[in-house]
Amino acid sequence: MDKIETLKNFLLKSMDLLEYDSVCGKNYKSPNFDLYPNDYLKFAKIELDRLTNNKNDKLHILNCVSHLKRAVDCQLDVFLYQLNLYHVVKDNNLKFEKKLDFIKGIGIIESSSLARLNRLRNKMEHHYKCPDILEIQVYYDLVNAFVSLIESNIVIFLSSSKIYLYTDECSFKLEYIFEDNPKIIFNLRYWEDLEPPLSVTVDFSERKEFEYYLKVLIILGKCFLLNIHLDKDKLL
Repeated sequence: MDKIETLKNFLLKSMDLLEYDSVCGKNYKSPNFDLYPNDYLKFAKIELDRLTNNKNDKLHILNCVSHLKRAVDCQLDVFLYQLNLYHVVKDNNLKFEKKLDFIKGIGIIESSSLARLNRLRNKMEHHYKCPDILEIQVYYDLVNAFVSLIESNIVIFLSSSKIYLYTDECSFKLEYIFEDNPKIIFNLRYWEDLEPPLSVTVDFSERKEFEYYLKVLIILGKCFLLNIHLDKDKLL
């Protein structure tokens, strides 16, 4: 069974007929870090403000870059912690780029924005070049937007980690299970046994499938909470 095509085909076939029954959320603890993404953003802003008076002060430039890098790293780890995937990622020793690939895979941020963010980061980190203040300001704005975007998606996800929908022919459930080995379950049951019931489970070891199912769960949560129409293109 192709698990991605199974869910995708059902949604594309039924999306215009789907009605929300209910959504359920979960309160999940934040990691016990001493510092969080917004702390690093504050530190970066302090350094950026100091650059106003001395645009060539390399110490403040490099400090700002370091704080912005930590803000991105920390926000990724907070998000993974909220998904109860932090330990899984650490056990698999997934590096920064793989974490960004995961964020891209679940559709939270556009690939072009991620590429720009990573390009600036790599230029500052690996080429021993001190960026100018305009690059720093662009980097700050990108990181600030990145942190805010993931924060909003955390709220949406935790508010709708279990979603029930229905049509005239069937009931449909998509649920994120926050256990030691997190998984996503897709259940489909037809009224009057028109077709056999269907249950599909994916976990993080099935990376592409897990990313797609989580993307769909987040999209459906946004549509419900923000009362917007489900965009077929986002499911492809």
